[in-house]
Order: sequence, then C-alpha cells, then structure tokens
Amino acid sequence: MGKQETIVTIWEVPDELWERIEPIILEADPPKARGRKRANPRQMLNGIMFRLRSGCQWNRLPKEFGDDSTIHRTFQRWVELGVLRQIWRDLVEGCEELGGVDWECQAADGAMGKELKDWQMAWRPEYDLIVEDHSIEDGEFQGVLIVDEPID
Repeated sequence: MGKQETIVTIWEVPDELWERIEPIILEADPPKARGRKRANPRQMLNGIMFRLRSGCQWNRLPKEFGDDSTIHRTFQRWVELGVLRQIWRDLVEGCEELGGVDWECQAADGAMGKELKDWQMAWRPEYDLIVEDHSIEDGEFQGVLIVDEPID
C-alpha cells in the first residue's frame, strides 16, 4: 500500500480563502460609521473557527485570537445576520463548480448536543437549522440530515 496523504487541519483562515470570505463579511456586516472601531474580522473568524473545531469554552480561547467576549458577540451577530451561512454557501458553490462535491454521499458527525432518540426532528433556532435523525431505523444506522430551510 502507498502512503496516504495527510490532510492538514485548518486552524486559521489562509490568505487565499480570506480573499474570498472578506467581501462577504464586509457586505453583510459593514463597520459602523461612528462609535468604537470593530475588532479585526479575520481574527474574529479565526477565533470562531478555533472554538468550533476544538470544542473549547469561549472563555478558554487562546489570547492570540483576541477577547473571548468580543469573539462570542461577533459569532452571535454573524449567526443573526446570516454571515456564516453566506460564507458556507459561497464555499460550497465554489467547490461544486470545481467538481469537488459529490452529493451522493455526504456525512457530518458531532456530539455537541443532546442525542435524538429513534426518529425525531429538532429545530435549532440559534442556527435556523432543522435536524432530522434517522439513526435508528430497522436497527441500522441511516444518518442525519441537516437542512437550512423548512421541510415540506
């Protein structure tokens, strides 16, 4: 067997990716004309990424990302404004254009919330997501479907 290529974990936004994301953030959440200057959006995104990837508590973020309360407020504001959803859609569209998305089989895994029993649907208002859990059907794992729009 040949040596398998290692995929590097991204903890901070690379320059090329930032060039694509920055206009989305500035359009959806422009700095105010008056008042206190906003924190660096790239630094905030790096802190949010670290928090989401590591699962650490907000107040345990490394100081290199900035003030934990500022990062958390930025995250809440971006969720409310749909900034993260816009970034996700842009990146998925870009991958799809390059032929990098195989929609036949996609999976996500996480253990950050309460387990859904049998077949349940749960609305996650903080992310405006609907989660359908089909994990126990006829004793076999069926998967979890996450959509960002209501199911008819």
